[in-house]
Amino acid sequence: MPLVGVFLLFTFGGWLPTLPFEAKAYVYLVIIMTTILMPVTLMPLMKKLKLIPDYRFAERDDRKIPLLLLAFFYLCGAFILQKANAPAIIPMFLNGLSLVILGCALFNWRWKVSIYMAALGALNGMILGLSFLWMINLQWVIALLFVLAGIAGYARLKGGHHTPAQVYGGYLIGLSINLLLLLLI
Repeated sequence: MPLVGVFLLFTFGGWLPTLPFEAKAYVYLVIIMTTILMPVTLMPLMKKLKLIPDYRFAERDDRKIPLLLLAFFYLCGAFILQKANAPAIIPMFLNGLSLVILGCALFNWRWKVSIYMAALGALNGMILGLSFLWMINLQWVIALLFVLAGIAGYARLKGGHHTPAQVYGGYLIGLSINLLLLLLI
């Protein structure tokens, strides 16, 4: 989701589309390294060390360590981008996603929430927050994200992976954390 979020920022984010190609390429590289490649390359090691039973994370207990590691990698990406003087909204988005992941991890101790929906909620929270803060008309992007979230939520329910409360709970965790982070900071 961070890659999609950064793409949306670089496409519709006020002055961000005017950044030089090299700056965008660096941000994309850091995002890909810290939020995709590093977590994915650790998964076989986690499985070999029996920290996870498989790659599906179907059970609540299977998610604890991977979620904490993922939040750590997102924070590393935010730190790297902040030190490289990337536009503040990008590290803030990664920090928000880290908080969403940690929120999901906290809820996960007692209750399974949809991490897919939390990620979509966080993405929508960022776009909503930007549209308020930067006074950009992003209505069609927001509407599209709501529709995509609805489709994803329906798929999670139809596939029997989650209950309605888990889907709504995950979405609200992501939406509220990212939206509040943007509007309050």
